[in-house]
Parts: sequence; structure tokens; C-alpha cells
Amino acid sequence: MSTGYRYLYRKISLRDVLYYLYVKLIAATVLRRTIKMIKSSGLFDEETYVKSNPEMDLGGVDPIIHYLLFGRYYGKIPGKDFLKAFFVNTGSHKIQAKFSLFQWIFHKRDQFRIISQKELIDTVRQDQPPIINEIKVEIEISDLYKAYQLPETDPCYEKEDSQEIPETTLKLIAYYLPQYHPFKENDEFWGRGFTEWTNVTKARPFFKEHIQPRLPGELGFYDTRIKDVMKRQIELAKQHGIYGFCFHHYFFQGKPVMRVPLNQILSNKEMDFPFCLHWANESWSTRFDGYGREGGMLIEQKHSAEDDLAFFRDIEYALNDKRYIRIDGKPLLLVYRPGLFPDIESTTNRWRECAARSGIGDLFLVMIQTGFDEFLDPTEYGFDAAAEFPPHRSRNISIRDRVKLYDPDFKGYVCSYQDVMKGSIEREKPEYRLFKGIFPNWDNTPRIRNSVIYHGSEPVLYQEWLESIGRYTKQNFPSSQQLIFINAWNEWAEGAYLEPDRHYGYAYLNSTSRALRNIATNKP
Repeated sequence: MSTGYRYLYRKISLRDVLYYLYVKLIAATVLRRTIKMIKSSGLFDEETYVKSNPEMDLGGVDPIIHYLLFGRYYGKIPGKDFLKAFFVNTGSHKIQAKFSLFQWIFHKRDQFRIISQKELIDTVRQDQPPIINEIKVEIEISDLYKAYQLPETDPCYEKEDSQEIPETTLKLIAYYLPQYHPFKENDEFWGRGFTEWTNVTKARPFFKEHIQPRLPGELGFYDTRIKDVMKRQIELAKQHGIYGFCFHHYFFQGKPVMRVPLNQILSNKEMDFPFCLHWANESWSTRFDGYGREGGMLIEQKHSAEDDLAFFRDIEYALNDKRYIRIDGKPLLLVYRPGLFPDIESTTNRWRECAARSGIGDLFLVMIQTGFDEFLDPTEYGFDAAAEFPPHRSRNISIRDRVKLYDPDFKGYVCSYQDVMKGSIEREKPEYRLFKGIFPNWDNTPRIRNSVIYHGSEPVLYQEWLESIGRYTKQNFPSSQQLIFINAWNEWAEGAYLEPDRHYGYAYLNSTSRALRNIATNKP
């Protein structure tokens, strides 16, 4: 026996051999289960995979095994519906669990752990093309001009309809984005004079019937430093049945940001309109979605016990305002990302103690259900209720293969608005208190590269959705707690707004008031 072999022999123990066999057994078992999971999902189109990849000689190998070992490394996709499962935030937790395991084996195997939902979505967004067999067409001049056509020329366009709305116990609360005025931090991050309109106006259409850019109607490219802007927003909201605004609130370790709209309403008592606060408690990054990877962090969010107290001091003045929305006498406070707190239950206890000491009484705390956190039951974390925040945790069906793409480099997703609506309506009532949410539209192509478009939204569908969840809310909640959250009043760079625009006019506002009238009069 040579010196080299003697050395190797001395280094390998019985324990090493057993460990090697154990690892091989585990790997084989996991691979076998993965193949079984993919087969049972029905999403792997074996015939399509074989036919669409003739250059890859399968040599009699099972197509699923071939894909796992070779095809995935070359960007091959086993059928147009396969990757759709990666983008399911909710609805089918079983499917997501299956593909979490799949991603663990072939993307994260060195770390030897199951990846989180956020990482799952991130991995797919970065490493996998969304679909195959896309329809590509040349953009036409008329498509570019469409956004700038004269108002009232589109069949969906509506003039303002301010018919009287019957009294109702339903409270429609619309999220209000305050980023329509320049301020120091945005000037530093994005350039002097940056507002949300900067993103809105750089948008372009990516396929036929893609409505971009979104151009405002009556209110124009407004600046919320002008008092009359919010006065008219309140007037429009009241006339069309919106109960109140929920301001996205930004606070970073004692640093308040983007406060002009809130300060406007607090300092002008004649703006008689209910409002509440939603703490958007995530870091600001150049990606605009809280992940903070591309380009780095702008303002980091760090939570601590001291920060909990500082936050309460920051909002205490607003909570004491007579117009602040109360549920059963308790100020309504929403939190976006409870999972970012080191101990969220301790935080909610601190806030309740602060409220009691200040004479406010108790708080009505609501946590948002997003795709970032796995939190579902609010009572487990010190909250009174949860609220849907669509399109988070929506049922997403890709229709990208049905649209006629102009840009082959478009990296976004195109999903069905109608299917999201259907999934919301069909969602079973949970055992805990969950307020329904709705959005009129969604298209964040002006903001981020890996965008999501919910195509097919029309005012009539939004109205149908609102009527359905309105009736659900009246049937399942006491009159003092019949809340519905609308995403949003003015998220223009995400295509989620009720404010009048050049394409639809006042159609979404009118649909809101029509829905309330139909619910009140029991019209189908």
C-alpha cells in the first residue's frame, strides 16, 4: 500500500462512511419526494418540455429528472404554467411549500435550510424568466399617443357623479400616500424636486392595452403643500362614499419623514374628515420595496424598546385629534411589517400602556397581512385584528403569455385582475378578525424593474368586487367594526388610485358610490 493510500485510509473512519451513506440516503429521499411533488402538482408539462427542447437529447430520461439535473441550468421552462406556482403568495400554501422544498434543494442546498417566502419570490424574480412563447409585436404610434388622447374619448370614461349615498355602517378607508411634495431626503436620494410624479411620468406601455403613463385628471400633478389640494381631495372622497383616509406614516428612530399631508389636516380643523395612521415600518431602499439590495439602503429601519416609545410620542398628538378614526372608542392604528420587530407582542403592550397613561385609553391595533411576513392570526401578536392588503397574499394567475409584448426585455409579471378579485371573494372566513381589502388597479412598472401588472381591471369589476366584500363585511362584523381598506386613494406610481385620471375620469369614484348604493338598497 502506497504512502498516499495509507494516508487516505487513516483519514476515513467508520463514522465518515456512515455519514456519507446517510447523506446520500437523505439526498435520494428528498429528490424522490421532490419528483413526486412536481408530478402531483400537475404543473410540469412533460410533452411541452420534450417538444420545446429538441436540442437537449433526453435519451429516455424522465423529463422531470432531466429538468432538475440539466434543463433548469439552461433556463428551460417545463410548460407555461410551471413558474406561475412560484409567484403564489397565498391561496395555495401547499403549492408554495412544495416549491420551497424544490428551491431549497437546487438553489440553497449549501445552506441546508428551507428558504422563506420572501427569499422564494426573490429567487424566482432574479433567476427565472417568467414565461415562454411570448407574443411580441411592434409598438405603433397610436399606442404611444393613446395616453394623451382627449378625455371622454375612452368608453370607460365617466364624468363626476355625486348622487346621494344612503347612510351606511360600512366604513371605506382609503390609504393615502403622502409623497407628493419635495423634501430633503428625496432631494438627496433621487435629485432635487423629486416626488411621486417623477416616477409616474417616466412610465411607458409594455404591451397592447397597457395603460401607461397614467395621467391625472381634475387634480393635475398636484403638490400637497397647497392647502386647496387636500380640501378638494376630501370633498371628492366624501361625495363618493369614502369614510376616511389612512395616511402611510414614516418614522425612523426618531426621524419623521414626509409629513406635509398629515400636518395639513392636523393644523386645519376645517378639513372635517376622519383619518388614521398606518406605520410603514420598513427600511427605505433604492428598490422601493423594503428589500434594500439594489443600490443599497437609503434610510434603515431599526426597532427597539426605546423606538417603540419614541414612535408613540410621535403619533400621540394625532391620536388625540377629534377626527381620528376610533373603533369602539379606541384609536385605530395599523402596522405594516410586524415581523420586523424583535418582539412585536412586547411592542404592542408598550403602546397600550402609553395610551392608558396618556389618557387616550386603549388602542385598536391592526396588523397588515403581507407576503413578507408569515403572521396571520393577529391575536398571537397582541393585535386586535388583521387587514388584507391586496395584491399581497392574493391569488395570482399569470396571463403574460396572452399579452402582445412590445419589449422583449420586459422582466415583469402580468397577472389577472379578475382572478385576484375572484380569489378574494372566495376566501373563507378565518377564525380571527380579518378586515377585507381591495384595490382598483395595480401596475408598479413606473417604480421597479421586476414589476407586477394586474391586467384587466375595469370600474365595473372593481364595483362588483366592492359590493361582494361589502355584503360580506355587513354580514360578519358588528356595525362598529365594518371596515374595508382600499389600496389606495393615490398610489399613482403603482396604478392603484381612485382619483380622477384622463383615461377613466371619475369612473372608479363613481363605482365606489354605486357599490354603496346597491348594498344599501339590496340590489344584486
